[in-house]
Amino acid sequence: MSYDLDLFIPQANIDPITTIQEAALHADSAQHPINHTLITVLKKDNPEFHVQKTDAAIGIIEHTHGIKISLYYNGGQVNIPYWHSDQQVQRIVFWNVRRYLRLIQAETDYAIYDSQLGRVVTIEDDIPTIIASYQRAIANMPSFL
Repeated sequence: MSYDLDLFIPQANIDPITTIQEAALHADSAQHPINHTLITVLKKDNPEFHVQKTDAAIGIIEHTHGIKISLYYNGGQVNIPYWHSDQQVQRIVFWNVRRYLRLIQAETDYAIYDSQLGRVVTIEDDIPTIIASYQRAIANMPSFL
């Protein structure tokens, strides 16, 4: 289980969820120049990233905090695991996520959809709201997690 942020290219008069779902069903390869540029930019920022490539997706994984960035043909997703219960660690994790998303958005036209909040977010303005949503989700999880 993870807190998920979807990356998509906004389409005029089309609901973000529809755009995200259509991109997920797209059969073209994730192996294209923009994604390779994103790999280079993200690895320059964090050399500890581990990259896994398939034709359908590219996974860029930060093992320290479990952050995973998945890139597809025309979009992607950022996953933050729900194992960060310490608020100081949460701030570090989401500071890193914000930094990664800034880099991605500098190279692409991607917007960010937060499915937990049910809306498009801006990483600069909404990070406190995103962290609060993450904290609520953890508080509502069964004790075995």
